[in-house]
Amino acid sequence: MDKQVDCSKVCFFLFLSECCSVSQFTREGKFMQSDVPRQLVYGTMVYVRQKIVADASCALSRAVCIATRYSAVRRQFGSHNGGPETQVIDYKTQQSRLFPLLASAYAFRFVGEWLKWLYTDVTQRLQANDFSTLPEVHAYTAGLKSVTTSATADAIEECRKLCGGHGYLSSSGLPELNF
Repeated sequence: MDKQVDCSKVCFFLFLSECCSVSQFTREGKFMQSDVPRQLVYGTMVYVRQKIVADASCALSRAVCIATRYSAVRRQFGSHNGGPETQVIDYKTQQSRLFPLLASAYAFRFVGEWLKWLYTDVTQRLQANDFSTLPEVHAYTAGLKSVTTSATADAIEECRKLCGGHGYLSSSGLPELNF
């Protein structure tokens, strides 16, 4: 099925025909469909989404680590009988805000590892021309990418708040963790 492209001039390089193996444009402007199955494009998309989930878990882990260390080292308020002030991490409100983020960091890490295993399995199946699991994996990666990146962005902001004003200093390492 050939289609002619006319009525406009487009730089041939912009079609990315050198990089694209699914379809190509000839120099005459004809669109040529490749023999490569279109489902293979989803394999690349699954890989990218899997990497995004893994990167989100790393960013969240780093933010929670910074907030936990800060909470363990920082002391304020409530000196008992002239002794040292209470560690911030000992306050129940700090724990109730920080510990769920720590649990999410672990959960996202495990989900990222599971998606890596799933991608390896799908890749092996694609090489054998078995596309049966691709729609399911596509749905998993799309949903988990959305959930993990949104939750990670919110959690990094919460970690900044848990560190007080120090969380906004560039020396804390938190401002560079944008997701």
